[in-house]
Amino acid sequence: MLLAIAPGPVSANPSPLPFDELAARCAPDIHPTTLKGVVSTESSWNPYAIGVVGGSLQRQPRSLDEAVAAARDLESKGFNFSMGLGQVNRYNLAKYSHTYETIFEPCGNLKAGAAILKDCYLRARERIPDDQQALRAAFSCYYSGNFTRGFRPDSTGQPSYVQKVVANAIDLAQSSPVVPAVQPQASDSAIPVRSAARPSSPRTARTRPSDPSPWVVYADAPAQRVDTPQQAASPDTAPVKVQLLTPTSPAPASAARNALAPTPTPARAVQPTNAQQDAPFVQFVN
Repeated sequence: MLLAIAPGPVSANPSPLPFDELAARCAPDIHPTTLKGVVSTESSWNPYAIGVVGGSLQRQPRSLDEAVAAARDLESKGFNFSMGLGQVNRYNLAKYSHTYETIFEPCGNLKAGAAILKDCYLRARERIPDDQQALRAAFSCYYSGNFTRGFRPDSTGQPSYVQKVVANAIDLAQSSPVVPAVQPQASDSAIPVRSAARPSSPRTARTRPSDPSPWVVYADAPAQRVDTPQQAASPDTAPVKVQLLTPTSPAPASAARNALAPTPTPARAVQPTNAQQDAPFVQFVN
């Protein structure tokens, strides 16, 4: 998810920034997954979104100028409404030093929204010991100003606001990277590093076919061969496909060991076996 952020005064064409980076910079007190759930529910990631209490716009603004003009028009008609990524209410603008011209800037909007959510959560924790239950009460407070209204659906058969935020947060968390971020542990300590002894005579990299260093052969034909550089550059060579070798009958363990055993002789063509002829494969020859 890329969102726009302006480093200085609000610009009509700010540069895009990944949401996780934006959240870390502008709302560090709120967990990114929680913030994503709120923003997804509140504005569907539209930085110019305007939500009207008891009504709706015919269409959402598509630019800063449209958003500011719509907000001023709604104010002149006495409507209550919220704005931006986190849907900050118009009556909170002065409290967080914002105007219609600044509240639609993503970073500033997230800062204000994060401050409101944090205040709701801290007040909820005074009443509710469990942090997850307090968090859900904070969602209700963020939505309605109290700890109960957000648990009731707006219409029969629909999920409540709290249920929407929780569902969106969980759904977005499942799409996060599998490998987690590094977290400090008490067992972490500095590991001394000792320079390895230099060899008496440094080796020079060689590219001759007789170089005994390990190499990989990609075979795509019944007869395996090692192509020379000129053959590899030929335009008639078919694209290489890599596929796991899956023979019809399991090969003996001794044969597998022999196939991977290092040999002192230079690399040479390997005659295909019946299993090798069934499908292309990758073979490591030392």
